[in-house]
Amino acid sequence: ASVVARYTDSTLHFAGPDDFTFITPAPVQSIQEEHQFYTRAEGRATLFNGMFDNRFGIAYTDDRTRQLDPMAPLIGENAVTDTNGQRVKEDWKGLYLLAPDEKLLFGVDAEQDSIIASPISASNGDQGAFVEWQGRLVDRLFGQASVRFDHNDAFGSAVTWHVGPTYTIPGWDTQL
Repeated sequence: ASVVARYTDSTLHFAGPDDFTFITPAPVQSIQEEHQFYTRAEGRATLFNGMFDNRFGIAYTDDRTRQLDPMAPLIGENAVTDTNGQRVKEDWKGLYLLAPDEKLLFGVDAEQDSIIASPISASNGDQGAFVEWQGRLVDRLFGQASVRFDHNDAFGSAVTWHVGPTYTIPGWDTQL
């Protein structure tokens, strides 16, 4: 099992474009504050004497931004803009050894993104599942075939696939 986390806290003072001329810097500096937290935890379980390897994971992101533009009220906009974004992702990946030169990979994942407390609020989810076979077809010829299903809340569902052969040149270990 493993856990990784990172926190960033920063403040940026900058002069954006003047809201009236658009080509000169604003006479007063703007301020942007960032608070970002990223974390991921992953666990692993191996079954059937090492033939079936499973990895389970969860990730969380919290990203908060506050911008202060002292010139914004002069053009009828808010001086302070807050943007809060979050992402949660869960996934599982399995690998099953069918034979010494043959394996089956499969998995599922789901993620939810949202932006809240800003000029706009929105969220979107994405779920997917895949299966992939990899193995030796004959002496130096290997193959790979996969299929994936995805469903995105905003764009709908899609199925994609891939088939790919690989040939190893004898004596060179170069793969085509």
